[in-house]
Amino acid sequence: MRKRNIIFLGFILSIFFLAFYVLQVNGLTASAYSASLSEKQLQILKDENKLLEATAAKTFSAPHFANLAESLKFEKVRNISYIQIIAGTVARGE
Repeated sequence: MRKRNIIFLGFILSIFFLAFYVLQVNGLTASAYSASLSEKQLQILKDENKLLEATAAKTFSAPHFANLAESLKFEKVRNISYIQIIAGTVARGE
């Protein structure tokens, strides 16, 4: 009787540890997959960042602003005259 109880207890513990092992391996696999997915997303974001930096460098360059000002028909200010009014000074470009 005692031998049967020991064998039964050993069998139950074996099943418990096997289930625990399967759950641990499953968790480890999920963590590895998540890390791999995060690395891929990080690489995609790095590539997008490089493209955005290149676009920003073109967009905020001095020649771009000069062309933009020309297309909007802006003109350079040659002379500034100040007129005195009661409330204060106002600048007028010519």
